[in-house]
Amino acid sequence: MSIVITVITPNVVVQVSDIRLTYSESGKPADKQQRKSALVVGTDAAFVIGWTGFAQSSDQRFNTGDWLFRTLNHIKAYERPLIDILGDLTGQADYAFSHLQDPQSIKGCRFVLGGWQRKNEKAESFGAIIYNNLIYVEPVDNDPRQAPQLIESSTVAPTFKYLPNTFLPVEFPHLVRVDSPGMKPEWVEEQVRVLRIVMSNQGGEQAITRACVDVARRAAGWTRTISKDLIVATLKKTGEFNTLYLSENDTEEGLVPDVITPSGASTQTTVSAIVSGNEVSGTLTAQVLKR
Repeated sequence: MSIVITVITPNVVVQVSDIRLTYSESGKPADKQQRKSALVVGTDAAFVIGWTGFAQSSDQRFNTGDWLFRTLNHIKAYERPLIDILGDLTGQADYAFSHLQDPQSIKGCRFVLGGWQRKNEKAESFGAIIYNNLIYVEPVDNDPRQAPQLIESSTVAPTFKYLPNTFLPVEFPHLVRVDSPGMKPEWVEEQVRVLRIVMSNQGGEQAITRACVDVARRAAGWTRTISKDLIVATLKKTGEFNTLYLSENDTEEGLVPDVITPSGASTQTTVSAIVSGNEVSGTLTAQVLKR
């Protein structure tokens, strides 16, 4: 079980994700940590993408985070329009996951996107999800005021689907999505209620981040498969982005999401603090891809 919380507003996208990797066979947390989010800042679309579900094959030859980084670069997500990105990423997921030898029942995975796309020379906000373990439910009586729903499926489909989210023409359009397969809604009912109040009050980036962190850490209190160590990724309409590593216990090392741009990309980025007397400095290590 993982958790990824994605909030989309007219000016900023906030995504909070945990970093725990859990063995499918035993359900026990693994020793190593796993980044579950990435930032793509391209010419036609800029977005945060996070994922939950299947993380690593039993033979350890496939890792979803590594696959996502390679695939976003391979399909040139940094220079493609949104609809092409969604279609190509869905097709690549079909191919990759169908060739895994693991049981189909454990290969459920979701990829959640939030950001902006260029449309008629303007930046238009969007949300989207790619999935193989959800069921699409139409609005009652096709009421346009109601959004379609995605509910948990008891099975994992052999192919992926994608669904873009639309925003109703209201004063402060926003989207809140909490993805954590297997999590019971009552675990975080109060924290999600507070998050929605923050959104109704048009809270800013810091207020949204605090509310999302509260949701994630409350969920982590119910299960050992969600970590209280969290990565926060924020992306503004201008294309400016920030990342933050929040550790339950103070640590001198922080994880940074993968970043993909037209000029290059970075993965497996780690920031370490170095304390010398009264001075604090930092070192950054990463694998870098230049175009």
